[in-house]
Amino acid sequence: MKYYRFQDDGSNYLMVEIESGRLVDLTSNWDSIHEFEDVLRLAHKEGKTADDFVEAHLLDQDIEVFTINDFEKKGLRLTCPLISKEIWAAGVTYRISRDARQRESSLPEPYERVYRAERPEIFFKSTPERCVGPAQAVGIRADSDWNVPEPELAVVLYRGSIVGYTIGNDVSSRSIEGDNPLYLPQAKIYNRCCSIGPCIASAASIQDPHDLQIRCQIIRSGSSVFAGETNTS
Repeated sequence: MKYYRFQDDGSNYLMVEIESGRLVDLTSNWDSIHEFEDVLRLAHKEGKTADDFVEAHLLDQDIEVFTINDFEKKGLRLTCPLISKEIWAAGVTYRISRDARQRESSLPEPYERVYRAERPEIFFKSTPERCVGPAQAVGIRADSDWNVPEPELAVVLYRGSIVGYTIGNDVSSRSIEGDNPLYLPQAKIYNRCCSIGPCIASAASIQDPHDLQIRCQIIRSGSSVFAGETNTS
């Protein structure tokens, strides 16, 4: 299942996609559910996964089915699928990433060492206030002349277990990090430095997270100026 989060001027609404393009409003059917974490908390009490909990308690009712356009016509806007207290990221996880960091850095050795090390590079990325959702503008540092998007597979954790996946954009100021690796926080953490969404796909709905296509497209003035893709393998 896929979980979407909508907002109006005062409330959050959690929706679940039960079939392609067909969504159920969980919040309207259960007033204690406004966030994906609410589903996880209630499911944990019953020893169920999020999907099993939803199926057991909500989908056996006579419920109305909507599309995303239906919600938008009601004045609801699609937003970050969850409010995460913290967002962390892993760096230099692929050979192509190691090679790129070495080319752009004035101090390439740390990237080679961390790529080969047993302990990965894990860095703090964002707070909720710095994160934006679908169709919202990301931030670009004014003091950097080389800024890039970084499309990522994002892992959603709850009580130490992987409960879902989403898409993240780890926006980076390459010129700052390239000048000195110790400038990493300045290159990574600033206003609107992270984008998440549009939905959370439950762990059960992803057959193999090591075989997913990741795509990136940059559109300016209605035209595509860059497009690329790779695989999590």
